Amino acid sequence: MDVLTQPLDLNHETVAVLEEIRNAAEPYSAYGEEPAKLEAEFRAIVEPLLVGAGLDRLTVMQYLWYVRELSRVFRTRTGRDLAFQAELVMRKWLTFGLEPNTMQFIFREIHLRLKAKTVA
Repeated sequence: MDVLTQPLDLNHETVAVLEEIRNAAEPYSAYGEEPAKLEAEFRAIVEPLLVGAGLDRLTVMQYLWYVRELSRVFRTRTGRDLAFQAELVMRKWLTFGLEPNTMQFIFREIHLRLKAKTVA
């Protein structure tokens, strides 16, 4: 559990997204969504990217479990709490061996799609 207290090496794009989430005036469209619907939506965004990258099925499943946890956070949290919980999820899955740049890319991609959906 020491990993949760150590600084997470985030790239500048992810830091910018987390800061945008902290300062968001309105919750994202995912907030309060039905769990199964949101998880399926997130999975539809991420799974083709992972399969297209040629990852083996077990690795794809691990990333989809990470995505499932992100969907729970986006569905139940807003603002500063959402940013904090999302960072904790990234820390947790980093300890399970997921590649940090891929995790951050997935997080930013989900954020980008939700942001577009929220604004529209």
